[in-house]
Amino acid sequence: MSLTRQTELWLALALTLVAFGVRVHRAGEYSLSEDETAKWQAIQEYRHGHFAGVNGEHPMLMKLCAWGSLSAGERWNRLAARQNWPVITPEAALRMPNLVFGAAATFALFLLSRGVMGPVGAFTAAALWALTPLPIALNRLLKEETPLVFFTLLGSYFYLLAARSNEPAEKQRYMDLSAIGFGFSLA
Repeated sequence: MSLTRQTELWLALALTLVAFGVRVHRAGEYSLSEDETAKWQAIQEYRHGHFAGVNGEHPMLMKLCAWGSLSAGERWNRLAARQNWPVITPEAALRMPNLVFGAAATFALFLLSRGVMGPVGAFTAAALWALTPLPIALNRLLKEETPLVFFTLLGSYFYLLAARSNEPAEKQRYMDLSAIGFGFSLA
């Protein structure tokens, strides 16, 4: 049985949503690790305008995403308290960017693998990433490896598209997107 490209993409998207559900389930139940605590403290410093020399060993993009997520979670909780809705724990809010990047890596891995191995290999690789314990556990923590993996996969996918393109403007666009992906993997 052969699936259309559109059906494959919808199935990969569904697998990505399952990956997000697995990662987000009870994400705020556990307290922060030592590494996450350092990032939490850095975000508190950033909120007061102190950026220089604060937690410089961790990538800034991840901390900025966590700061935005933590702020959004706090706003949500104020609204939720007035409406009697469920609240988000600070731990879950802090980890949300990695939960999203980890789940989105499922789709990026599918796209890259589809271009290299075909649909069977792509679904196998994406399902293993989405559902095996090690990637899930790593994505449930605010660790720099998660955005690194996501953006590296994305950069690799765009590089593959550039390598296969015969039209110069399209090739350049994909090379630019690839460079952006690899750049963000280190940001």
